Amino acid sequence: TASLPSPTVPSPKNNDNTNAVIIGNKGQTNIRKGPGTNYAPQHYAYPGDRVKILASAQDRGGYIWYEIYFPKSGASGWIAGQLLQPD
Repeated sequence: TASLPSPTVPSPKNNDNTNAVIIGNKGQTNIRKGPGTNYAPQHYAYPGDRVKILASAQDRGGYIWYEIYFPKSGASGWIAGQLLQPD
């Protein structure tokens, strides 16, 4: 009988120029057009997605937001700081 290959577990640091990972509850997270919930969502991310941090800013309430880039899709946008874990 042929054996199936073992599943590979992604390394926490990939060679795709990323420096952070999306965290939080299961399900999609809004990636917004600007740093705050007053900006419309433009696409979504999921926990475990690897991204590159481009910039950071504070919203009117003093919360940190990060501008992020998704190397695999080429998308970018803003995510609340508590939903991102830098390496």
